[in-house]
Amino acid sequence: MATNKPTSFPFVVVIAVVISATKAETDEYRLTDGNITSVPDDVPDDVIVLDLSNNRIVNVDGLPAFERLYKLILTGNRLDEFPDLSAVGSHLGFLYLGNNEIGVIDPDRLNQLTALKVMDLSDNRIRTIPDAIGPSDTLRSLDISGNLLTEFPVLERLGRGLTIFRACSNHFDAIPTDSLRFLQSVHYIHLCDDRTSSFPDISAINGSLRYLFASGNNYGTVPTPILNRLYGLEYMDVRSCRLTRFPDFRRSPALPTITRLILSDNGIAAIPASRLAILGSLVYLDLRNNPLGTIPNLCHLPSLLHLTLPDRTMVCDCHLRWLKRAQLSGISVWLENMIRPCAEPSKLVGVTWSNIGMADLTCNVDDDDDDEEDDDDDNNNRSFRPYPISADNYRCEIGQVTTWISARSLLHCTTICLQMEGCIHFRYGFGTVSEPGGSCGLTNASSPTVNISTDNRPEQWYSMD
Repeated sequence: MATNKPTSFPFVVVIAVVISATKAETDEYRLTDGNITSVPDDVPDDVIVLDLSNNRIVNVDGLPAFERLYKLILTGNRLDEFPDLSAVGSHLGFLYLGNNEIGVIDPDRLNQLTALKVMDLSDNRIRTIPDAIGPSDTLRSLDISGNLLTEFPVLERLGRGLTIFRACSNHFDAIPTDSLRFLQSVHYIHLCDDRTSSFPDISAINGSLRYLFASGNNYGTVPTPILNRLYGLEYMDVRSCRLTRFPDFRRSPALPTITRLILSDNGIAAIPASRLAILGSLVYLDLRNNPLGTIPNLCHLPSLLHLTLPDRTMVCDCHLRWLKRAQLSGISVWLENMIRPCAEPSKLVGVTWSNIGMADLTCNVDDDDDDEEDDDDDNNNRSFRPYPISADNYRCEIGQVTTWISARSLLHCTTICLQMEGCIHFRYGFGTVSEPGGSCGLTNASSPTVNISTDNRPEQWYSMD
């Protein structure tokens, strides 16, 4: 494939240039980065895209009735009020008013824009967003970031068709659930750098939410009850949110769909393996700039391809043998920041990860601790330690984690036996819940590092603590 690139690349470029030039001559008018103060007189009547960004335009009242105008870009001017666009309101689809000086939005002017799909109001001086009905049936993307809003807007009409909503860098004290519940179609929500102190109840968005960008806030924690109610979330960015604990996803039956989790620049000191066990679809995990002394066994994350580690010294003992084994086995996980020297044990102080062999990663007998701290704050814990499994061909060197999901009167259970060099996965079938706690029957077993034969496979039932 490499030999084809030099010949095909120029051909593609030529085509792109020709198309761009043709559109510029017939459909687009661009006059940017200048000193104009009003709409030029020579704009063609049949213009489709009008770009007058980064000028000194104060207002565009009296804009001609450009019958084909679909995209109007007025970013980076000196507008101090929402413009009167009644002449083009019936067909204007894209409106960019970012980085101006707009302080007030006249709801009557907003109501004139009955075909609007995308509106950018970012980086202005807006204090309130009117819940206009004019574009409510067509508006799909709204950006109100970088304004002076102190109360989260209630968009019962304007927000009902939104799929993208950006509200970063405002001055919200809180984000009320009653306001979020009107965003029933939102797939992408940006709530970053608002400095709110409580994590918003995004479960009010009724399962449509796929991407959450919420970095730069003062949450301290991500409440487990909210995670319990989430369905279909694929991307979660909560970097720089003063988190001290790894979020507990275990009790949400739909959260295995999450593929990217960004937790960098927080205060997370430990990650109980039981909290990772449910995230089987995770592809990207960013843990940089957290006070982690070691990395938990991630061998139960089969989809993980990119792991960004804390940029700090690590405890290089037996609990990292799984990571060295993964690298030696050629598992394609991209590891970032695994360059710092070890802090412990004493025999490895100052030695870099690349110079450490498998035999160096040892623990004292007293350190071979098979129980990870996982102090939950509630009584609805769905992760249990099962009674020891008495099979002859393995032992759990670090610990066992069992998670289960209930569906009416049935359980679906998974037990993971954490080893220093890998995991043993026991996949349970459905068991009957006879009383609180329940039990599960072991019906299948597989392991990437230890072979458990069919003849020796344990078949008895296991009660859960």
